[in-house]
Amino acid sequence: MRRIWSEAEKRRMWRRIWLALAETQAQFGLVSEDQLNDLRRNVENIDLKRALEIEAEIQHDLMAELKTFAEQSPLGGAVLHLGATSMDIEDNAEALRLRAALGLILQHLRELLERFAERIEQTADLPVIGFTHLQPAEPSTLGYRLAFYAQDLLTHWRALQQR
Repeated sequence: MRRIWSEAEKRRMWRRIWLALAETQAQFGLVSEDQLNDLRRNVENIDLKRALEIEAEIQHDLMAELKTFAEQSPLGGAVLHLGATSMDIEDNAEALRLRAALGLILQHLRELLERFAERIEQTADLPVIGFTHLQPAEPSTLGYRLAFYAQDLLTHWRALQQR
């Protein structure tokens, strides 16, 4: 999750979106194959130090990354951001990062549910005392109690999968 929301990953997403935009524009003859290849060579070459130097001067993180990418890609740099606004790039990058974060949450939630299933089976017959309003009540099993927690998690996992 830290990687997804890191500064470097944010800038990597911006670069991937600029590349995707250039690839689409190439289909219409606006960007040459040489320019695309130049961008492809540098899309993962994040130079955070240089970008932050530029950002300190211009006070705009996206434009600083654009200039850094353009410096690294002398052929393709001229066509970066062609026809786009800052929000076109930022909003799409944010959506991609949210999707990646949701995927990670779903993966970890599934792993948690698998551990719950194991523990439910292991403790299916382990007696525990049930409580009602903090008072001892009917006997139950630990497996049964864990199944209640797992059911809630499973319901949420299914709902998140539909997003």
